Amino acid sequence: MEYYVNFVLTHDFEFIKRFYNTGNHYFVKGKRPMQDVLKTILVNRQPKLNEYYVKNTDDVVDMLFMTSRGIIFHWCLKERGFDLLEVSRKQMEMVLKSVFLELE
Repeated sequence: MEYYVNFVLTHDFEFIKRFYNTGNHYFVKGKRPMQDVLKTILVNRQPKLNEYYVKNTDDVVDMLFMTSRGIIFHWCLKERGFDLLEVSRKQMEMVLKSVFLELE
């Protein structure tokens, strides 16, 4: 997920603001490489999931990317008003601790 944030940080801010909008349906398109890689990692590790939050690895991948997009969208709205990498790390840690039982 840090790679995803670094992608954002290495691109022009005006481009990122135009890219992260509600009309961009690319974000929900299936068979995207980053999501596929993350899903493969999760399937290979077979983590114990907290089924209150997620039912399977697809749910975990969706949750992580929904969270990341939300953080990035908020960062854009705040005109880069916070440390995107730091906030992303903390939010991802919070999400991961809630969905993986062995991280509690």
